[in-house]
Amino acid sequence: ERLLANPATRQVGVLNLGIGGNCVLRDCLGVSGMSRYSRDILSQQGVKSVIIFEGVNDIGSVRSAEAAASVSAGLISAYKMMIDSAHSRGLKIYGATITPFKGNNYYNQFSEACRNEVNRWIRYSGRFDAVIDFDKVVRHPVDTISLASSFQNDGLHPDLAGFRKMADC
Repeated sequence: ERLLANPATRQVGVLNLGIGGNCVLRDCLGVSGMSRYSRDILSQQGVKSVIIFEGVNDIGSVRSAEAAASVSAGLISAYKMMIDSAHSRGLKIYGATITPFKGNNYYNQFSEACRNEVNRWIRYSGRFDAVIDFDKVVRHPVDTISLASSFQNDGLHPDLAGFRKMADC
């Protein structure tokens, strides 16, 4: 809506090839993000920038400290590959932090530690051209490991108001 309302961006298109339930590191619902990245992003005509907002489904399977370390390292490695591939083609690439999910069956102390490690890397590595901090935008102001109750209904997925809040940021 914003792109269409602005004469300077009216001709800009958005290609959303996100898949609900998708994982980065392994096939979940659909082929893994790593397997799809070249086809879905890099081979598309006219792409100028990329937003990476993926990883929560990988983190949702974490049930131990060892798994947290393995998944966070795997996601960071995958993000580095995506960043390097995008930059080698002259594309800008933006990293979006992973939103909280306490209250969903994905949540436990290990998955939360994994999410924090990945978000810390997204925020502070300096590898992305910029960071979109969805975590800070939709998290509960006091219970910061939960989505704000006004932006969700299952502890994991933002509702329409949550997605609007994310778009606003």
